[in-house]
Amino acid sequence: MDCGNGFKINLEHSSENPLVCSVCSGREVFGILPACLHVVCVTCAEYMRKDDVYRCILCKESSQKIISNPNICNSENTNKSPTCNWCHDNGEQTKSIGHCEDCDIWLCGECLKGHNRMPPLRNHNITLLSKSEHLGSLRCEAHPNEALECFCEACGVLTCRDCQLSVHRDHGSHRWVGEKAVQLKAPLEEGIQDLKESGKKLSSALLCATSARTCMEDSFIFSVEKARQDIKSRTSSLIDCIQNRSECLLNELDKKADTYIGRLQETENLIRKLQVCVAN
Repeated sequence: MDCGNGFKINLEHSSENPLVCSVCSGREVFGILPACLHVVCVTCAEYMRKDDVYRCILCKESSQKIISNPNICNSENTNKSPTCNWCHDNGEQTKSIGHCEDCDIWLCGECLKGHNRMPPLRNHNITLLSKSEHLGSLRCEAHPNEALECFCEACGVLTCRDCQLSVHRDHGSHRWVGEKAVQLKAPLEEGIQDLKESGKKLSSALLCATSARTCMEDSFIFSVEKARQDIKSRTSSLIDCIQNRSECLLNELDKKADTYIGRLQETENLIRKLQVCVAN
């Protein structure tokens, strides 16, 4: 699809691979449009930009900025690194090797050196690409073209040879990374073995504690259930005793009541007889 000015959109492959430009299917991925999450290259991003707003050609969503994502460019499926922004501004097409998180720009090796020489920019956070064509090993942030081949014993950090001969020159002992790795390997392996043994002991202790807790829980539950049954049995026994005693008392009351009623009847009959005798 032709959008004018020689700018074409490849709709057939625009959404098949998230690791290529969603618009032109180019491999020179620059960043992500936050509003729609389409990835775009530098050229497409500049074409979309108008009045500091990026309007996606595919879905017409507008984004205030483009999120640069070094992780996209680090993918094994990406064959090219992004173009250096400084070189691009000067009409040059130079592949970048790192991304300044503070400036939000991609830089090639030479521009990155110039960037790091400027005092206001010297402490910016730089994310370097880890692709084998640029970085076969860990690279120095101050000297991106230099590998971290040395280890400063005083600082406990990896350094390149340039840093070793400048910043770390008077720090005393230095070792090659491989030599330091061999030196640290035995203690680390011993520490790992100790951790494994400690892990086994902890697992055994946990098993014992779990077993003891289970036994205690079973014993406790049994004790509670036995106490519950004892209470029920005692309650039932007391109720039976109370009921029996109640029946005895009621029977005794009935007998005494009958006796008193009989005596009252006899007394009443005697009084009547006396009244008859007196009347005669």
